[in-house]
Amino acid sequence: VWFSKACRLAGDGTMRVSQLFDVLASPKIVDGLSEKIGRRMLNTLRKHMSMFSEKQQRYLSQSALSAEFGEGSAGDEAAEAKKSRKPLARSGDSDAAARMEEMMARCRDFVREKAGTYEQRQREAEEREALERQQKEMEDRAREWQQIALWHGPLEPWETAQMAEQDARAQQRSREMDAARKQAEMRLDYERKERERRREEEE
Repeated sequence: VWFSKACRLAGDGTMRVSQLFDVLASPKIVDGLSEKIGRRMLNTLRKHMSMFSEKQQRYLSQSALSAEFGEGSAGDEAAEAKKSRKPLARSGDSDAAARMEEMMARCRDFVREKAGTYEQRQREAEEREALERQQKEMEDRAREWQQIALWHGPLEPWETAQMAEQDARAQQRSREMDAARKQAEMRLDYERKERERRREEEE
């Protein structure tokens, strides 16, 4: 798992490719690896081989990992030899193995650290994108209102004149209705008085 993450981080630039190459180029990388894990690491390496330089690719194609777990008779013979060889007893080899293990441990810690940093950067990028979308929507609405204002501005005097004319007509109608009502009241009052006068004359 850590090796796959390391390849992805190196591929997107989060981790230096040279750091990963140093780990893969060491002959001690195959020590303690089972056949299944070794072949899986080799397959992962082949998938991400393009991120290495041509010189690094040539070296990795002949590295201990490729020799031990590569397909074909050479890989099978290397795997068989790996099973049958005796552990190294010299202190120099032991020190080299310890340094290799320490390097791989640092690499795993680095991958875990950068994985968390990558996820954090991804969340921050998503938040920035959301804010940018919101800002763009606000700017679009502002431009729309500006266009409406530019279109509506020349019409405001005409609308004002129309409203004033409508108010004048309404006031005129109100005055005419008041005059008609008063005239009707006067006529009714005259007719009432005329009837009273006639009754008095008849009596």
